[in-house]
Amino acid sequence: MRAIDFLDPFPIRRAKWGFATVIAATVACASGNVNVNTQVAPEANFGSYHTFQVMSPRGGRSGNPASQAGPMLNNSITNQAMRSEIQQRLEALGYQAGGGDADIGVAVYAASRQTLDVTTVDYGYPYRPWWWTPRQQVRPVTEGTVVIDVVDRHSNRLVWRGVGRSEVSDNPDDYAKDLRSAVDEVLKKLPRAGS
Repeated sequence: MRAIDFLDPFPIRRAKWGFATVIAATVACASGNVNVNTQVAPEANFGSYHTFQVMSPRGGRSGNPASQAGPMLNNSITNQAMRSEIQQRLEALGYQAGGGDADIGVAVYAASRQTLDVTTVDYGYPYRPWWWTPRQQVRPVTEGTVVIDVVDRHSNRLVWRGVGRSEVSDNPDDYAKDLRSAVDEVLKKLPRAGS
């Protein structure tokens, strides 16, 4: 410990670099976040669900999120990886794969779209010169959405829906990883088998 710390000529500069490092780490951690929302039907009885079947995607209907999917999603390799991730996650939750007589059917839809990310930087000082205006940064991003529906196969009714949104990459390999991550985050919210 130095005896004359209060004479440090660069305390502000060091504080700025420390603050910048904290902000950079926060942004790096937040960039891969998936915003997840779920809904459960009031009549859903997850205590009676033990087997599942991943349903084949239907396309072509207007309003169907899959019909608006980008070319990387329609890629059979990406689609297979996403379906494989669903199966692995459901098995980790205690569900067993069971063909046509499964208790629940699981359908997945995914789409991406271009949007703008607008960040406003305002230091929050109530009194500032008239010429000072908050700074804005605008950047184009690709936002991906994954919708996972769980249908009771006996009543043919929707019992659970999970929706995940996050920024996705334009690189096909990274896009597939982003989709798998979104599917994993959404299915973390699904109740366990027999619960």
